Amino acid sequence: MKAFPSYIQAYSKHQASFIFRISELDIPSVAYSWGLLKIPRMPELKDREFTWDAPNINWDSYSYADPAKEIARQNALKTTPAVHNEKKRTTKAWSGKIATKEKKDQRKEKKKLIKDKLRREREAEREKEMREIEDEVEEDWKELRREKKKAKLATTGDFDL
Repeated sequence: MKAFPSYIQAYSKHQASFIFRISELDIPSVAYSWGLLKIPRMPELKDREFTWDAPNINWDSYSYADPAKEIARQNALKTTPAVHNEKKRTTKAWSGKIATKEKKDQRKEKKKLIKDKLRREREAEREKEMREIEDEVEEDWKELRREKKKAKLATTGDFDL
């Protein structure tokens, strides 16, 4: 089942696309030759229309060669209802796109957290620099006031500080 999509992908992406045309490939015949009971969902076959006559197989008529396994299978059949031909839908894609997207989202989230952390650190550094500048300015103003006071005292002649 996993080899069939690989085969179709290789066929569709072959360098000699003028020879290997996916549009002219008889998909049901290829699936039968691979021994498939159903055709897997694939992006390469998404827009293709073809008829697929799935073989009607009674899975309950087959048995294990190992008697112990066959007894366990029979007991399991008695306790659970047999629903073999019902189509089971899985949400997993065979191509791994979902896992790739999740990894990409995780990387984006991690990158965002790192950027936010760096931004906060830069802001904290800027605030620290601004406080230092404000302290220097305040110290300069105090020094200017002291010098002004000294200059005023020097002009009045009162040197008792």
